[in-house]
Amino acid sequence: MPCSPTMLRRYLNPSFVETGTYLGEGVEAALAAGFGNILSIELSESLFADAKRKFVGDKRVNVIQGDSSTILEPLISTITTTITFWLDAHYSFGITVKGNKMSPLVEELRAISSHPIKDHIILVDDRRFLGTEFMEPTEDEIIREIMAINPSYLISYEDGAIEQDIIVARVV
Repeated sequence: MPCSPTMLRRYLNPSFVETGTYLGEGVEAALAAGFGNILSIELSESLFADAKRKFVGDKRVNVIQGDSSTILEPLISTITTTITFWLDAHYSFGITVKGNKMSPLVEELRAISSHPIKDHIILVDDRRFLGTEFMEPTEDEIIREIMAINPSYLISYEDGAIEQDIIVARVV
């Protein structure tokens, strides 16, 4: 389920970085929420091409084709402001494609940890799938990776496809 503009407004930062563009609904929500700089990474070449066409005229949006587990770190290294991350890259069958793993969440969090800013907002979608065959890392493993970035992160939850399906990490 895509993030909503209402929820994203609560976590507004100068930049929004999404892993897993899919149909572009996350980008649309980020635009509606008021983000001025949006970067979305999509593994599927066809979904990337569709999103590129969809947002071609909007200078606030940059859609990149590639594997977020390997390209997230160099892409965010050029961003000098706090970022709101929407981590939603995982294989979902259907029209999505599978990378080396079902979910690159651990690698994405490690890429975020390499960024010099340590108080980004991190939103992890599909909590219900953590620790299953669809998303291998457990919730405890994800929380440990988040706390390794900054032990001052507070963890809370937002409703997504189901109640409390989005992990929220932020420094208050």
